[in-house]
Amino acid sequence: MGLEPIAVDVDRMVGRFRQAVTELSGLWEGVFAVEDLDRLRALASVGAARFHLDDDLWVTLVFDLACAYHRRVMDRDHLVRSALALYLGRVASFVQEVRESTAPEVDASIERLRHAFEARKGYLVGRWEEAGR
Repeated sequence: MGLEPIAVDVDRMVGRFRQAVTELSGLWEGVFAVEDLDRLRALASVGAARFHLDDDLWVTLVFDLACAYHRRVMDRDHLVRSALALYLGRVASFVQEVRESTAPEVDASIERLRHAFEARKGYLVGRWEEAGR
């Protein structure tokens, strides 16, 4: 089955990501490791054409957000809203990654992301248990 192409404003999504990194870095210091914040800041400084939020960083961010939510590091609604710009960055990155791909290539990309989540499960379990102490 063919898919209808949709228009995606990658520049706008990357712009929202950049704005969030600038405005929310202080808030995210209680959520993400220093190295990951540094990677986000570096990513916010590249042009939209070179923007790529890789699977490994995305998985780490999602797991850290889940643990922060679990630990109630801050107001949960505020935490979830702060994650929206990260999500937009990931979507922009994915759109660029698969822009010229065939359906099987898109499926393979999604499968790689699934494997990345599975491979980092130990990280999530460790952080989750750390939160319970």
